[in-house]
Amino acid sequence: PRPVATRLQETYVSPRRRLNLPWPLLYLLRFVILGVGVSVLAGTVFSVWNPVTHQLRQPISLVSQNSVPSPSASFGGLPSPFPLDQDLEPLQEEIAALALHQPTLKLGLYLVDLQDHDYLDIRGDQMFPTASLIKLPIAMALFQDLDAGKVQLLQELVMTKDVLVGQSGWMQYQPLNSKFTVLDTVTAMLVDSDNTAANMIIKLLGGIEPLNQRFAAWGLQATAIHNLLPDLQGTNVSTPQDLTNLLIWLSQGDLISLTSRDRFLDILRHTTINTLLPPGLGPGAIIAHKTGDIGTMIGESGIIDMPSGKRYVVTAMVTRPYNSDLARTLIQQASAQIYHYLSSTSPTSPTAPSPRPQT
Repeated sequence: PRPVATRLQETYVSPRRRLNLPWPLLYLLRFVILGVGVSVLAGTVFSVWNPVTHQLRQPISLVSQNSVPSPSASFGGLPSPFPLDQDLEPLQEEIAALALHQPTLKLGLYLVDLQDHDYLDIRGDQMFPTASLIKLPIAMALFQDLDAGKVQLLQELVMTKDVLVGQSGWMQYQPLNSKFTVLDTVTAMLVDSDNTAANMIIKLLGGIEPLNQRFAAWGLQATAIHNLLPDLQGTNVSTPQDLTNLLIWLSQGDLISLTSRDRFLDILRHTTINTLLPPGLGPGAIIAHKTGDIGTMIGESGIIDMPSGKRYVVTAMVTRPYNSDLARTLIQQASAQIYHYLSSTSPTSPTAPSPRPQT
């Protein structure tokens, strides 16, 4: 038989001969194909290792993944996981049973026990109108800018006609062009839920869109402002999970300095509206909280410190028939169930204290 090399030479036909191309053109074609391949490969590598796009593509932790966002201290980074232990299934069944008795209401509730890392999730990732609960992320953004030196607590703001609104708060009754310090304004926004104060802070921070961009950068992907306060149509939105996560970050001193954290919490502990979560708490409990209330929705977010030392964070949001007081009662009952359950499971508090009378 003929040598193998001879047989191969007889059966092999070069690409240039098959294509019937002159060799300079063939080599040019090879060069173009090689260049395209290298460009695609380089683009893929840079896309994967670019830290900005890599951050933006990271998924937000969800309850189903047994984690909840907890942000880095620096602005602009996506949250890192906050590991959770187990869902509070018996408590969830109790609260779900309460809600079943009110078919005209839609309850969203998200709870995290910061001591034991247990959680409760009832429609926690579903979007609800926020009403005045949107003032919580607005305040967080303000304290960030205070830490950065962009604004000062004693800096004066002017109450101009474009921010003056009614429905809630005392600033609306002051003369046009009155001046208030940043501290007075953010305090009125949180303690008295003053809508004019909220609009003044939004204006100070650059307007709606820069704030929405900042919320998204924190990881609050479902939280957005679409209209200035009072937003009676309920266009400003968030989820129970987003708002609970925001208060977890506040409790841990993330996003803002510890000094700003302490000031923020102190303001929230002086909230004047105490008709939702507080009636369900036992004696000695301390709550830092914010409410939201429009005709079609009512809700509250709060950080609760129990006498046992346990701290938990909860957000309850309820959509309702216009001004139905059943929603208020449902949140009060859910708050009492939560407090009783966590008291009875606390090793330092074997007997749960009696809830406060409902008001």
